[in-house]
Amino acid sequence: RRISPIIEVNSLSTLDNILGVEGGLDINPIYEEIPENPEEMQEIAENVKKNSLFKNALFSEDDKSTGIVVELAIRETDTDSMESIYAKVDQILSEIHPGDEKYYVGGLPVSTSVLRKTIDKDTSSLFPIVMIIVSICLWLTFHMWQGVMVPMTVVGLAVLATLSLMAILGFRIGSVTSTLPVFLISVGVADGIHIFSEYRNALLAGKSKEKAVRETITHLTLPVFLTSITTGVGFWALSFTEITQIKQFGWFVALGTILAMIYSLVFIPALLMLLPENKKKVAKRSRIDDGLELVLRKMMNWTIQHTKTIALVSAGIMGLGVYGLSQVKVDSNIVKYFPANTPVVISSDALDQRFSGSLNLNVLVQGEERDAFKQPENLLALDQLEQFIYDQEVAGRTVSLASLLRRINVALHEEDQTYNQIPSLNKDKGEGVSGNEAIAQYLLLYENGGGDVLSDVINSEYNRANLSITLKTNSSHDIQQLVAKIESYAEQNLPTNLKIEFGGSGAISLATGTEVVDGQISSFSLSIGLVFLMLCFIFRSMIFGLLGIIPMLFTISVNFGIMGFAGIRLDIGTAIVSSIVIGIGVDFSIHFLSRFREAKRQGKDFEGALDYTMNNSGKAIISNALTVSLGFLTLLAAEFVPVTQMGWMISLTLMISAISTLLLIPTLQLMLMRMKVITSGGNVVTSS
Repeated sequence: RRISPIIEVNSLSTLDNILGVEGGLDINPIYEEIPENPEEMQEIAENVKKNSLFKNALFSEDDKSTGIVVELAIRETDTDSMESIYAKVDQILSEIHPGDEKYYVGGLPVSTSVLRKTIDKDTSSLFPIVMIIVSICLWLTFHMWQGVMVPMTVVGLAVLATLSLMAILGFRIGSVTSTLPVFLISVGVADGIHIFSEYRNALLAGKSKEKAVRETITHLTLPVFLTSITTGVGFWALSFTEITQIKQFGWFVALGTILAMIYSLVFIPALLMLLPENKKKVAKRSRIDDGLELVLRKMMNWTIQHTKTIALVSAGIMGLGVYGLSQVKVDSNIVKYFPANTPVVISSDALDQRFSGSLNLNVLVQGEERDAFKQPENLLALDQLEQFIYDQEVAGRTVSLASLLRRINVALHEEDQTYNQIPSLNKDKGEGVSGNEAIAQYLLLYENGGGDVLSDVINSEYNRANLSITLKTNSSHDIQQLVAKIESYAEQNLPTNLKIEFGGSGAISLATGTEVVDGQISSFSLSIGLVFLMLCFIFRSMIFGLLGIIPMLFTISVNFGIMGFAGIRLDIGTAIVSSIVIGIGVDFSIHFLSRFREAKRQGKDFEGALDYTMNNSGKAIISNALTVSLGFLTLLAAEFVPVTQMGWMISLTLMISAISTLLLIPTLQLMLMRMKVITSGGNVVTSS
């Protein structure tokens, strides 16, 4: 009575039992009063165990546990009501729990409620951590307080504007969108790093503040604009999915990226002009500058000397990545999204092991005619389908009109288990009643006796039967395998007039897993296609478009290879990593190729242009990758497992993307020059 909205509560104290009596059925509560002695308790236990419908629901195999099943009057997508109901249940248990017995609460409302609390906690804790880490990285990179304050001010404005718009438009923070602040800070700071790095290099070259600002904006306005657009496109492509959280994540990270670009191009030059500058401090190079330039120069020389080796090793790694991709499995399991020692995981495991589980899958079997399931052949087919499903490892319990009729048949024959069958088969035991008559009589006896379960298993026209399955798993991969087996069985064994559909929370979990794959394929294909076209347009060359896209393809193959070989499932968190790498990784290619072409226009030869590019864009790319990667590593502090996986995977792939950009683009350029596809100036060879 204290929980709303619900349909009913099923337990030892509320359910009716089906027992046979002389002349019919006895359908009454399992007990009217609390038993006062062991004999009464034993009688109740024996009566309950006779009813196969109660097995793994009201009593466990070891007789030490009982279950209370709450049927909710809300949709599986109504997360607010689920959270409210779980809070009420938790309060009731804390108030009336009688003693030392353990109790476990599981199901979708529990997972949903714990998820909401975890998200709130992660959101409040991750934001200051990423702010601190990114600030430290900026200080180590530039050794100037302006180098910290200017980019962080800009990115802070972008985060504030994006979250404000999200709130104004009525969107709530969810399991994926909870990481928005971390993403916006990590991605948004990239423009600031490139701009401030260029500005600092100009100051180190002895130029005045005003001239340094002018040259910086002249050189970087177009690259920053283009990289932000391509990054935004990479994230926007994530919105081509039916999963609301990923769709909203794609929208708002794309929006935040564009806002960060606008703030960077407008406010950073203004702040640089207004803020005081210590010329002596600016003019002092740091050991990090010298060390990074030395590493990049050695990398450049090694690339020129070992072009074929780099190409062959990279091709081999990509091949392994493609093989690893074939080993990646799709799985959505909300319970496994939490650490193993959390109450929601402990409760779910206990319910799976001691009872029938906590997730439901409904098979709707539909006939073509009214009263289809009063026909013996259709009921037999339903019964055989139910038996097939019950024999599957992940099925903890099944209930249908067929199992209800089997229970009635046993009860009417003094608990003789040889009658645990559809009543139409009784004629095999010498009973002369026809199948149709027996079924009609049993249903009439049940209804007249006060039975109230019929509406759960059949509609009033008797042509739509509900076969309810309680699953001992929350894995969409396991559910997909079960559904495939059921569909195969139905196609081969059900009469042609019977069709099946799936519903329930298990079907939603399966649909989520399927949509993760479809959405990943769509967003990945769209991102790659759009980014390639934009690169071709930016550089007016298909060759340069390919040069820019190959480091990303290499990185993505490594990402999926790691997932395949490490057994990491493709889920709602890991599914968006590739699109993120495309969105951010393309920035490295654009900055590298833009700087290289600028050097060639200045008349430098290939090695001179490469050295110039490495010392300018190369340093900014490494600094950018390190800062953004460390920013994403703050996600490791989250309690939500997909977020922690996403954190280290993005960090790793971004570093791979940066290094592959600095290695593969020069390697490919050298190979194309030697093949006479392009000239030493980077132009496509043409013939008259």
